[in-house]
Amino acid sequence: MEAGRGVALIPRLVRPLYAHRDLALLTTEGAPPSRNVFAAVRAGSEADPVLTALREELLSAAASPAVPGTPATPRR
Repeated sequence: MEAGRGVALIPRLVRPLYAHRDLALLTTEGAPPSRNVFAAVRAGSEADPVLTALREELLSAAASPAVPGTPATPRR
């Protein structure tokens, strides 16, 4: 039977897009969900200074919460 209710898990990156809507945004309990992100690059270009800088920026961004009060658990 339809109750008119729904639940969705959204990444913290897009959470601010939903903050102004008529929604209740709840933080999950326990260990925060995580995901692995991979970058595919041409073989031999792993040491490229631009790619190294990009990787460091991504790791730095993953280490700081995008939304105050939201934990981040980066994997290095």
